Amino acid sequence: MLGVASVLVAGQPAAVVGTVCVCPLHVALLMTNVIVPAVPPPLRRVLIGGFPAARQGDQLTCRATVSSGAASVQIGG
Repeated sequence: MLGVASVLVAGQPAAVVGTVCVCPLHVALLMTNVIVPAVPPPLRRVLIGGFPAARQGDQLTCRATVSSGAASVQIGG
């Protein structure tokens, strides 16, 4: 997964809306996906590198969802 390399969450680049990732359901197809915005931009208030932070439950372009995140990080909670 690619993310914002200047911000690390649990040692990984922070995932944001627009992050390119590989969905485990499609890894055999060598298909990449992008995290898409689930909520209209004005309601996404946490920005990382100028982009809305990705959250557990956000949808990918393949319609799968982000299944987990860093247990030590809460956004809007």
